[in-house]
Amino acid sequence: MTPKRGDRALIAVIIAAAAFVCAVMTLRAPRAARAAEATSETSTDAPSATPFDTGTDEPSVTPDVTTDEPSATPTDPATDEPSAPPTEPPTEPPTEPPTEPPTEPPTEPPTPTPEPTPEPLPSVAPHVDTVRIGLKFNKSALDVLTTGSDSGGTMGIVRDNTDYFPVLRFYAGSTVTARADSGYHIAVTPPLPDVETARLEMLRISRLMEGAGTSMLYMFDGTSWYVGAGFYQTYPAPGVLDVTGQDRWATLSGRLAGAGYQLTVLTCGSNAVKMYVDGSPVLILSVNDSQYKVRITPLDPETGTLPPLLKLGLARYRGYFDIHRHQGGKLVLVNDVDVEDYTYGVVPSEMIAGTSASWEWRKEGLKAQAIMARTLAYYYIYNNKLTAYGFHMDDTTNYQVYSGYIKDNGEAGEFENTTKATRATAGIILTYKGKICDALFYHGNNGGYTEVPEVVWGGTQEPYVSVPDPWTPDYPWKKTYTGATLSTRVSDYIYNQKGISIGSLRYLNVTDRAVSGRVTEMIFEGTETDALLTLQQTRLCLNVVGQLFWFDVDETLKIDYQSDGRDDALSTRARKYLEGATYTLAFLPDSYAVRASNGYTYERIHILSSSDPKQIVVRGNGHGHGVGMSQDGAEEMSRAGKTFEEIIQFYMPGVELIDESTYTRTKR
Repeated sequence: MTPKRGDRALIAVIIAAAAFVCAVMTLRAPRAARAAEATSETSTDAPSATPFDTGTDEPSVTPDVTTDEPSATPTDPATDEPSAPPTEPPTEPPTEPPTEPPTEPPTEPPTPTPEPTPEPLPSVAPHVDTVRIGLKFNKSALDVLTTGSDSGGTMGIVRDNTDYFPVLRFYAGSTVTARADSGYHIAVTPPLPDVETARLEMLRISRLMEGAGTSMLYMFDGTSWYVGAGFYQTYPAPGVLDVTGQDRWATLSGRLAGAGYQLTVLTCGSNAVKMYVDGSPVLILSVNDSQYKVRITPLDPETGTLPPLLKLGLARYRGYFDIHRHQGGKLVLVNDVDVEDYTYGVVPSEMIAGTSASWEWRKEGLKAQAIMARTLAYYYIYNNKLTAYGFHMDDTTNYQVYSGYIKDNGEAGEFENTTKATRATAGIILTYKGKICDALFYHGNNGGYTEVPEVVWGGTQEPYVSVPDPWTPDYPWKKTYTGATLSTRVSDYIYNQKGISIGSLRYLNVTDRAVSGRVTEMIFEGTETDALLTLQQTRLCLNVVGQLFWFDVDETLKIDYQSDGRDDALSTRARKYLEGATYTLAFLPDSYAVRASNGYTYERIHILSSSDPKQIVVRGNGHGHGVGMSQDGAEEMSRAGKTFEEIIQFYMPGVELIDESTYTRTKR
């Protein structure tokens, strides 16, 4: 049956509508499904296509119902005109299936930039027993101190002379300079708790300031550490230039503000010290007292046999250098050195070391001297009278001469023989009745008679005795004056020591001697007043080497002696003490003197006018104060085969030789 014309039109409309619905459903299908379908078309194993998919990009066509007439073109029912066939939306080209991103091997989290780590400083072994020797102080204190070490070293802060906090290292050949400091400095960091934190901050800040042309330095104020820069004579507000003409404040602020640093100003303490290495400032100690000091330590040389040494001009010293200021004054330099190392530098300065060929006959005397020197060092360690200055002794004859490893004239300060003697007696000291001896009492030559301390310094001290010394050879000497030169010498000494102006010297009176013959009292008569000198003042006034002396004059001058031959002791009519140690009573007539009960005649010398050319000669025997061990006598006893124990017992009978480590703290 052939469909009617109207039926055929209806069928065409239905077919077109079905095709439109299929197209819409295709568009709504999930993209992933359509992509999978597209992929399946190219696969040999893919299932057959759906009825609405021809496998091409063309829209599918539903076959017309089999009729004897060709299929009619659908018409628009509203107009009965043929309608355009419905068009499907363009089919998207098949898409590639989503691919998984390539699997990359797991990566480590990014490594953070490591914190900067300061270079470790070489360790410095603490001294076990140290003595502190003042090298530069009072009149010898310095405005500028220059030092260094041929093996390099460290620089830091020491507290109470014991706790050392190293800050930085300097190298061989570097010049280390110290100056007194004042004014203001810029602190870049807040107060820091310790030097380790300060060293870490220094490394960080130095990286930030690289290329800025500003030297960074460490600062310590006795409580806290800082990293800082700049020196200002006036308060360094922003924009204020310092004495070098550089606005460091602005430079620092620009570089460091973004890193969280805030600048502050520190005022220098009254005892501030500023340190430089090769001209660059590196450390400031800004304190008001001497509890803290700058310490310089040498490092062990990498080669050779020399010990670690510090420089001071031509001199070289073992141990450490401590630098500070006393009461806001100039720089004080102290050598902190092991007692044994110190003794190496004392013995050859006080006694002839001799050559190695003379060791056998010198050794016992040198050993005795080493024990004396060591004992004196410990005595002043335990009885420190110079605490305010920060040391125990100086390096002069005020205590005992200490020359270090090399003297300040470039000559050797240590010698093989004396070093061997020191090592052979290491640690041995002298005690008497359980107390350490004041072993300052040794001298060059006693003139054949030992002396007791009260004749030289006053007071009574054991175990010293005044006895003839057969071991000490004569040591004659003389000193010559004219009346004018003697008058000047005596007047100046009395004025400097006592504040008394005697005018021109008229008479010189020797009014007392000890049993040994040493002069213990002199009266000097001047044109304005008179003055009394006693004990070792008598030799110091005349600038002679010992108290065992007498006077010799030209034959036209004379020394007045007692004319009646009596042996009376000096009577009260001969002299009279008044307050101020001066005399106003006329002395014996020129033709008289008085003989004391000990057999010595008291001399009275008339000093002629300054125009008289006649000479006064002071003659004497011995060298030094005469108390304790005679070094010449010890040398002769050693030559004769005596041991160091026998030598010491002869000059200091009753002493004990003990190891210092057994000397208990309570007795010190």
